[in-house]
Amino acid sequence: MTALQVLLISSNDPRKRYRFVQRPLEAAGADCDVFIDSHSGLSANAELRRRITSNNPDVVVLFGGNIRLGLRLAQVRQSTNVPVVLRYGGNPFTARHDRIACWIRRGRLITSARSLLGMRVTRRSIRRCDGLIVVSKTLKQQLEPCLQSNKPIVVAPPVLELPITPNTTPQDHSDAIRVVAVTNLAYQAKANGINSLCTVLCRAATCLNQTVVFDILGGGEHWRKISRRWHGTHGLLRINCEGMARDIQPFLRSAHLFAYCSQLDSCPLSVIEAQAYGLPIFIGRHSAATDFLTDGTDATMFDPNDPKTAADALVQLLSSPARMKSMQKASHDSAIRRSEANTVGQDLLKFFEQLLGASRGQRT
Repeated sequence: MTALQVLLISSNDPRKRYRFVQRPLEAAGADCDVFIDSHSGLSANAELRRRITSNNPDVVVLFGGNIRLGLRLAQVRQSTNVPVVLRYGGNPFTARHDRIACWIRRGRLITSARSLLGMRVTRRSIRRCDGLIVVSKTLKQQLEPCLQSNKPIVVAPPVLELPITPNTTPQDHSDAIRVVAVTNLAYQAKANGINSLCTVLCRAATCLNQTVVFDILGGGEHWRKISRRWHGTHGLLRINCEGMARDIQPFLRSAHLFAYCSQLDSCPLSVIEAQAYGLPIFIGRHSAATDFLTDGTDATMFDPNDPKTAADALVQLLSSPARMKSMQKASHDSAIRRSEANTVGQDLLKFFEQLLGASRGQRT
């Protein structure tokens, strides 16, 4: 039986998110070719046409959610009649709404208008594609209404590639409790999440009467404002606004807990990576978080609008070494399950078989 031929078309993404589809598919026996959109105009268009013609893929997968994706979708349609699938790691509309609001406040009206156009192109691309790959059940529910008729959609969460090495940081907190957060502060919603976490940690440190060190990793236009407000010592809480870090592993290895709070994400990679180190997760409660975390097992979920109750929950967690150790193991076990690429790959293969069957039926 000939292996399924899949062409993955991605922007020049430094995190290479296309690997979250490539690796599972290859583990399940498919052949994947990757075309990196270098944004070099006509030469990139010619190279893409050549790649499609020479490889003759069974399915094309596009990554991203902007104007360029719409152009690529149109170009692929001109070059081949095979099914075209879009892959989303988050809701492109909620993220853009966050950025547009920020740009309008800053008076960047042209940028905000371009982003509004990008949302329209994204919505049109979703209607015109043959199916969607999404990272969570919540994202599936959010994007299903954008699809026309009964086009298929599959949930394929990211498969970890980090070394699955549990964190061996002692849980007795004899020196200080170390908490780390990794987030993208280009978004106001994520900056608000950091503000909530700092408030909760300040309360918790006071209740515990113990030093808490909070390392905040991540850049973006809101980083400077966060740093001015929070960097330094606040009672027993010491906050380090580290900015962008080339290597987050030292921070994950030395931490007792990973903290996160954002309403934007469908399946935040930083949380999943923290679980690879066996870190318990302290996370703001929202629908997407419950897709891949279990409150009380590998995570403690809190209401960002209720800092007192959130601080109480955190104090209870940090005051129980046995519970911390149990949650540490549950996080690590969850990471091991996510490293099983073949399971996700088989789901993707079934999804593509469904697409190909529908496509052949339409042509006949």
